[in-house]
Amino acid sequence: MVELSPGYLDWDDVNPARHFFDSASAPQVVRTLGPARRVPSRPDLPFSDPAMSAWSWEEGRPWADAMSHALVKRYGRWAVGWRWAHDEGDFDGGPVGNWCCPRDSITTPEETLTRVVAALGEWRAWLESLAGWFDAYPLDLADVEDQRILWECAARNLILQVTDRTGCGSGWYGHCHQVLTWFLSHWGVDADLAQELVDEAIGGRFASWTGPDPLLVDDVAERLALSLRPDEGAQPAAPVPDHLARWLAVRATVAWQDAPDSEGDEPVVPSRDGAAEDIRAFDGAVDCGPLVVGLAAALRRAEDREAMRDVRGGDADEADDAGAERQLALVAEGRAHARCHVGVRLTEHFEAFHSAVLHHLLDVRVRQLPVNADRVGVLIELEAVGQHSFLVNEALHHQLRPVLRCE
Repeated sequence: MVELSPGYLDWDDVNPARHFFDSASAPQVVRTLGPARRVPSRPDLPFSDPAMSAWSWEEGRPWADAMSHALVKRYGRWAVGWRWAHDEGDFDGGPVGNWCCPRDSITTPEETLTRVVAALGEWRAWLESLAGWFDAYPLDLADVEDQRILWECAARNLILQVTDRTGCGSGWYGHCHQVLTWFLSHWGVDADLAQELVDEAIGGRFASWTGPDPLLVDDVAERLALSLRPDEGAQPAAPVPDHLARWLAVRATVAWQDAPDSEGDEPVVPSRDGAAEDIRAFDGAVDCGPLVVGLAAALRRAEDREAMRDVRGGDADEADDAGAERQLALVAEGRAHARCHVGVRLTEHFEAFHSAVLHHLLDVRVRQLPVNADRVGVLIELEAVGQHSFLVNEALHHQLRPVLRCE
């Protein structure tokens, strides 16, 4: 899930000057979050046992995801980096040593929560140290022609800081690329351009499990400094894209008519209800009880009403049809409310939505929305026949509170 990956954080997301954090109160705060009351129990099995791997993916990882969302809600999006472990942890090549992955880091509830607090504090301390290194030299993009040696020194130092902090394990260069991009953004370089300049300077020459030699570090820093121009400051924001039009265009490219038809006229029954599983595993861990109950009920009503349409041969009355559409809308909008308004994947297991039932409801619901993505705030992107993503605007939450009775 992109919204949980620290590799997608930009400088505005993590800049300590923009996000207050009190390390002294963090242990107490973490223990008051919903997931802290539902720490799963790791089975007493060898790490090589397939059952341990299954537990890690089916119980451990959803809990860690839920904790990430709870931390984001409390502190801000920067907090997702608490799981960015060294080497091959939850996310490759990070700067955090106090957390690895559910299999290794979830033990007893108290030990696990202590690791969460330590990892969060370690990540925050790293961000604060980076901010200090960014400001180590009085840089000004407008004077870059006279300051290239300073930009080069700063870039070299940052590369060495990242190699030392990550240990140059698996995928360490991803965070190095990110830190250099943050550095340029901090000093006013347009974010997209910063990505390109860092790409070109590194040139794919960093590798996993291998630290760069001094000559390579010097060359990358020099290339980056020489690539900067005084007129490459941040540009005005581009117009907000019409996400609804984008989704409809992508959906139109899928050959829905070629999908295999089920035998007989009975409603399609999926092999597993991935949406219901995801609600139980994730939202249950977040601990918003009324919302979980409301989401599950809304999903059942949406499916039941559409199943009734199939039984009637498509002649359902308008009330049933509108009710089903509203229930599905509540599922999507409610999950966005539960997941802290960051990019929300409705479900990792889309098999449950492969039925004609929810394809119909989703299509009807989307076509009824105004074509104004900036106001509606809905992003539904068909990435493959088996997956959808949702982003929902905060303004829609007011519609949910009286229905689901959950703040």
